[in-house]
Amino acid sequence: MSELERLLLDGANPNSMDHNNTSLLMVFAKQGDTQAVDLLLKFGARADHKDLFGLTALDYAIEGKHIQVAKILVDNGATISNDNYMYAVKTNNKELVDFFDEHDPNKKIFLK
Repeated sequence: MSELERLLLDGANPNSMDHNNTSLLMVFAKQGDTQAVDLLLKFGARADHKDLFGLTALDYAIEGKHIQVAKILVDNGATISNDNYMYAVKTNNKELVDFFDEHDPNKKIFLK
């Protein structure tokens, strides 16, 4: 059992934030820690929470090129924004673009 799991089982808030409203989920998404991200989501972490800069855990995962974390987040309710999609295109991240396309086959991202 990881220290994070023990803390969560003992009642720690999975949506804890720092002074910038950066959540634990964002921290682990930025680090590419798939196990911690998955665990936090299972304990109720909000996938679409935004920090003071307007960024989400998905933004941090994409920026860090952590494709598996991005997939976990989207599969658990994170919203793919136009900015997410365009960043993936701009950085020529074909795997991520393909994944986003699978989750938005009618390209409604651009219509939001």
